[in-house]
Amino acid sequence: MNREEIVERTIDVIRSAIAETGEDTDYVNSLDINEGTDIFKDLGMDSIQVMTIITDLEDIYDMEFADEDMDMDYLLIVGNLVDSVERGILKSA
Repeated sequence: MNREEIVERTIDVIRSAIAETGEDTDYVNSLDINEGTDIFKDLGMDSIQVMTIITDLEDIYDMEFADEDMDMDYLLIVGNLVDSVERGILKSA
């Protein structure tokens, strides 16, 4: 699995988490989410939603985030979240 696929799937998981709050599908699909997106500041998500995203990604990729990657400030940037997923995939391989 390459980085682009992980980025795409991570963004899908983030969109799903936003949709679960009852947001309109058109709104969710219109959000510009990329590797530089700040999940709190740009998307207005909270820490519980971020933890849901993390557990969903762990389930999808059958991996665990390393303890050193569980810094919430670090994980709030989509690209950093993807970096952590990549490291988790490598460790579980």
